[in-house]
Amino acid sequence: MIKRIALLVTVLILALGTPVMAAEPGKGVIEGALVNKTKGGGGVTDQTVTLKTYKNDTETGSATAKTLADGKFTFTGLATDAGNSYQVTLTYQGAEYTGDKVAFGKDETKKTVEVTVWDSTSKDDAIRLQAGHTVITPQEGTLLVQEYFVFVNNSDRTYIGPKDPSNAELVPTLRFSLPKGASNLQYEGLMQCCVVNIENGIADSMAVMPGQKEVMLEYQVPYKSTGYQFTQKVNHPLDTYNFLVQGESVSVTASKLTKEQPVNFQGKLFNYFTGEDIAKGDLLVVDLAGLPKSSSVGLVIAWMGGALAVLAGGFFVAYQRRTRKAEPVAVASAGPPEASSRKRQRLLSDIARLDDEFEAGLISQEVYKKQRAEKKAQLVELMRRSQGVTGKG
Repeated sequence: MIKRIALLVTVLILALGTPVMAAEPGKGVIEGALVNKTKGGGGVTDQTVTLKTYKNDTETGSATAKTLADGKFTFTGLATDAGNSYQVTLTYQGAEYTGDKVAFGKDETKKTVEVTVWDSTSKDDAIRLQAGHTVITPQEGTLLVQEYFVFVNNSDRTYIGPKDPSNAELVPTLRFSLPKGASNLQYEGLMQCCVVNIENGIADSMAVMPGQKEVMLEYQVPYKSTGYQFTQKVNHPLDTYNFLVQGESVSVTASKLTKEQPVNFQGKLFNYFTGEDIAKGDLLVVDLAGLPKSSSVGLVIAWMGGALAVLAGGFFVAYQRRTRKAEPVAVASAGPPEASSRKRQRLLSDIARLDDEFEAGLISQEVYKKQRAEKKAQLVELMRRSQGVTGKG
């Protein structure tokens, strides 16, 4: 009996398991500093910084620290084994900043990071649209509108919008007008969490840091006859603007825009208009006539969705350079069409992946912009080499 009781107790003890010993602190150390790049900017002392911990790219925890008089901070006791990574975030004067994601290498126990911040401002004087592009493709009773914008903040301050400290609502910083009846809106360069609805459009509520920011929009607008008036309010000072409408039979007239020679791009003819130095608050009005009653241009839709940035970033450069010469520029072949297509798809996938990683906070804005610009430049060059671009006068 005693043996049976002893055996039962042993089984119960084993079933309960042994006490779990607390994991020993890691040996990793992250030393960092905040650097305010605004001339004569505010101090970076006594700022709360958060260190997010990731295991195989899944956030598992966080810790906080206060900066010292020189903006420096330290996190200790960090795991250094493979799969662990760390990222510093903070809010400074109402704007959120994120440092580069770091991981310890083999036998490495110390990492250093630097996070750049700027003083914030509620004035948008330095916010401009360096370039804007609108491409309209008529479909059956619907206009597919695709737009590409390059914003620039030329100051050394982060624009946070006209924020009211007593109001926790998201405050618009960059505004985008949409025509009445616009539907099926999609966008890149904006985070879903930070997009707000405004009168006659949408707005981004993220802080606008010094430098460039690219945004793409795509939506559809219905039309009932063979004509349509496209109107768009200019919400930010616009340096250069390109407006294209596909269709050889489509007649286009536009106020405040200059008619250029039609453009033939990859076998598709586009009516082409340009504008410069368009003031904030101006209304662009474009009248379209001769729109198709049935779709005859559907094959271009899939291509346009992935390559608008290429069209805006590379095609216009090539076209503007070409129009200064008397004859079209000969374009060399990029190789077999299948290879070019695979490479193009891979580059588009890489750009989409970078967008997803940035939105998820996995990479810093600096790394995101640099890598995306490199991929986009490769894509532009590939498109320019694989397809000829000619004008039609």
